[in-house]
Amino acid sequence: MTRGFTVTIGLVVGIIANMLIVQISMVLYPIPQGVDVSDPSQLALWMAQMPMSQMMLVFAAHCTQAAMGAFAGGWVNRSKAQRTGWMVGTISATFSALNLTQIAHPECFWLEIPICVVLGGIVGRLLQGSE
Repeated sequence: MTRGFTVTIGLVVGIIANMLIVQISMVLYPIPQGVDVSDPSQLALWMAQMPMSQMMLVFAAHCTQAAMGAFAGGWVNRSKAQRTGWMVGTISATFSALNLTQIAHPECFWLEIPICVVLGGIVGRLLQGSE
């Protein structure tokens, strides 16, 4: 199987995992009435008032994207799982960086960039080493 295909599988699975956790967060912490999330100023105001537990769910969702994506992509082609994991982790980190530049987040969220890359590499290495 080609690496591009395994990376794509990993990214799709990772994005689905991310969105599931974000949706759980939205059930636990619904958007307040009257907040238009398509308006950047309203979104920034709402995010500034979010409880830390909700923010940590979002942080976990972004990191889970890298880990689950690396797992799924690496599982498909175990002989190249480590390289696939690094690639999925790096692309997930890039997605996170784009998100952080477009939507106001606490400064600590920039830590998810190296965490995503390293998580992808570790998961891939563990999969490749267990074949």
